[in-house]
Amino acid sequence: MVKKLIFLLLLLNLDKKIEVKEKLKSNVQVARSLELTNQTGMVDWVEVDTAKVAGVFTRVPAREEVVIPVEERLIVELYSK
Repeated sequence: MVKKLIFLLLLLNLDKKIEVKEKLKSNVQVARSLELTNQTGMVDWVEVDTAKVAGVFTRVPAREEVVIPVEERLIVELYSK
């Protein structure tokens, strides 16, 4: 899910509101994601409205703000083959 989020971040315009479609608001995965967000908190560069199941990317994060286990060296190796 984090990989998809980062990919989407690169494709989105900043300050553009993103909403979940009405029929998906009751989806189990969406509900679980919102529950986890309430438990763990949200990153500084995303504003989330859990009532409307929507969010806004406010800025592109610096690399050190992205807290996922990524080894850039391995990515470079993969794409240089």
